[in-house]
Amino acid sequence: MIDHKYPRAVAASSDASGVQPEEGGSQPTLLLQLFDLGDPAWSDRYDIRLVNRTTAAEWFAKYHYSGTYGAENSTFYGVFMGDLACVVGIGYSANEFGLATKFGLRDISGNLEVTRVAVHPNAPRNSPSRCVRAVLRRVAAKGIEWVFSYADTGQGHHGGIYQALGAVYVGRSEARHGFLLDGEPIHPRVVVHMFGTQARVEAIRLARESGRTLVYVDGMNAPKHTYILPIGPRAGEVRTRLASFAKPYPKRDTA
Repeated sequence: MIDHKYPRAVAASSDASGVQPEEGGSQPTLLLQLFDLGDPAWSDRYDIRLVNRTTAAEWFAKYHYSGTYGAENSTFYGVFMGDLACVVGIGYSANEFGLATKFGLRDISGNLEVTRVAVHPNAPRNSPSRCVRAVLRRVAAKGIEWVFSYADTGQGHHGGIYQALGAVYVGRSEARHGFLLDGEPIHPRVVVHMFGTQARVEAIRLARESGRTLVYVDGMNAPKHTYILPIGPRAGEVRTRLASFAKPYPKRDTA
């Protein structure tokens, strides 16, 4: 239940009950607390801890439109406000030199992707962008200077989370092929993880040899808005390099 005047929410104890012991467990008697990035005390109101793949998979199955935890190489950060309120996935790029080369950032540490963001429905207003910002502070402390993310136009997303963080919008990708594995949609990155390639003929052959049925579907993945977030001490330099590529933010009704 949400108090609309003071948008605090009851703890998601039933959702966090599966948090693994090494992740610190849940605290179901506490409230998910209102937090505000403009409030100096906010740092005392939340905790960020790594959560394992089991916890992340259960969380995204409930609270992410895809129902999946995404890239296998992701690290999952849980934002706890008493109880688990948000999980953010950060993964290595499937293309080591794709965006880094295109936008002149290969010599600056980064090229990590915000792969998944999902919050509990009772979390405070604007939790997605605030949780991502909190997690990226942790990532930046490890020497990472920039990350990127996509907003899926096929889901009507325009990237409001990243706009709220001041990310640089660098345009929209083209529609891409996809795959069905045993009749279920599967991301090309997962195909690479499972079979070592997403080359159409070879991936299908390798899937067949492993007893699986892989089907290539042209244009299966809708265009995606691309955002780059400068997050480290060299953020100003990253923004300068991106200046010639930056475009106006897309609006929700034209996503």
